[in-house]
Amino acid sequence: MIEYEFLTSVVTDEDITDIRRLLKESVLDGTDITPEHIVHVARRNHLLVAREAEPGLRSRIVGAGILATLALLTGGVGRIEGITVSPTHVEFGLADGLVLRLIEQARHIGLTRVVLDSSSFELRTALRLDELAGHLGFVRHGTDELLLELNVH
Repeated sequence: MIEYEFLTSVVTDEDITDIRRLLKESVLDGTDITPEHIVHVARRNHLLVAREAEPGLRSRIVGAGILATLALLTGGVGRIEGITVSPTHVEFGLADGLVLRLIEQARHIGLTRVVLDSSSFELRTALRLDELAGHLGFVRHGTDELLLELNVH
């Protein structure tokens, strides 16, 4: 079973180990990312992790993504970046789940637009995200970006 959780100021040593392992398994190389950097990212952004929970075992992080925000006079803008999924979980739609939850968070905090950087995803995942993005109403914005206007009431 997959559980999603936003990490804030409480990032455990196990979380840091899992995130570095996840980055190393994916196209990114997380070996040079310090624990302090991970905590800094979690405090300044909306860091979402997907955990694989098995009864009786410690849940481990198998996916992650970030919603970075910027406040502008015309409204808040979010940028979804760093969607990373363990190669063992690519086929389970985990990237889609991460993007959907990050969009929910963007709406919850009152953002007016979300940009999805499609250049940073693994090819197989990016193709699925392009399909999902089209379904959600994202429009192509430049070569590697998709833009979603959020209805804020």
